Amino acid sequence: MKKLLFLLILLGAKNLLSQNTKPVNSEIDRYINTIQSKNNIPGVALAVIKNKEIIHKNFYGKSNLDYNIPVNEKTLFPLFSTSKIFATVAIHNLIQDGKISLDDRISKYLIDLPDKWENRTIQNLITHSSGLPEIAVYEREPEEVAKEKVYKDSIRFNPGEKFDYNQTNFWLLNRLFHQIKGVNLAEYIMQTQFSEKEPNALFEGNSLAVVKNRATSYSDYPTKGFLRETNYNNPPYLYGASGFNSTLDSFIVWNKRFDNNEFLNAESKKRLFTPYQYKVPRPFVNGWYMEELNDHTSYYFTGSFSTGFKNFPDKDLTIIFLTNGSQALLSVNKIMNHIAGLVDLELVVND
Repeated sequence: MKKLLFLLILLGAKNLLSQNTKPVNSEIDRYINTIQSKNNIPGVALAVIKNKEIIHKNFYGKSNLDYNIPVNEKTLFPLFSTSKIFATVAIHNLIQDGKISLDDRISKYLIDLPDKWENRTIQNLITHSSGLPEIAVYEREPEEVAKEKVYKDSIRFNPGEKFDYNQTNFWLLNRLFHQIKGVNLAEYIMQTQFSEKEPNALFEGNSLAVVKNRATSYSDYPTKGFLRETNYNNPPYLYGASGFNSTLDSFIVWNKRFDNNEFLNAESKKRLFTPYQYKVPRPFVNGWYMEELNDHTSYYFTGSFSTGFKNFPDKDLTIIFLTNGSQALLSVNKIMNHIAGLVDLELVVND
């Protein structure tokens, strides 16, 4: 009898939660439709997860405009720099396994570095505090050519001095994985966080490559006043920094596994979310951006004005926002904050 009563109470609570989320879902849909129209966003996939439950999941617009293909549960979105979410989890996984330490100099694992690079640590790489020159300016070059050129470039500043977003950091981490694990960073991510046979998550950084169900990326860059297909090619040696593609559902499953400490235990998560102390202060932890929103701490990453992932731990709230581009450059973090405010009044900001 008590068991039956408990089940009835639980069912009633779930029904009440469902009823309470209906107005919020309508508000979120209206907001997405508004920003879609305002910024000329072809397609959107959105998930809002509260207290470990998906309270909102929806697909909007088109995956491809020429062929009028709608965004749906099978649509793969290029994540661009949101890929770094998985790369930094992989780094902390190696730390958890005792393979590396944040304080390790990268020269411990990579013996061909220029002398001026040798005192950079793994922590400098994942916090973008290395001060190293940017290899991405040579991304159209083969890796060996890009390596030769970036090694000759000037150091920007001393390690730990300030935040400087830099793809060289993740190129070195990619090489570090190959040295320690015998696979590159992308392969390690697929082996440990996804299934290598999973069709809903994969690395492919060339927009011209034919990938089943992948959304076409659009932008107005360089600015011409109209939306058009974007041609990009992120080389494999920079995978991890970018290059990952995922469906919304695959990302949701990953988030559930992350919440359940399947990738990182509580101690490792604490390490990940520990703020790094730059000499020039900047809110960034050991791998992700950090932001205080009305006294509530959040951790997030965004990619190429198109995609984003954001978590409010004390609210048990996660937002996954995926698009295939826009005509105007999106402030993805601002959009995610607005959605958070629609879900929880304590997170409302004047934007």
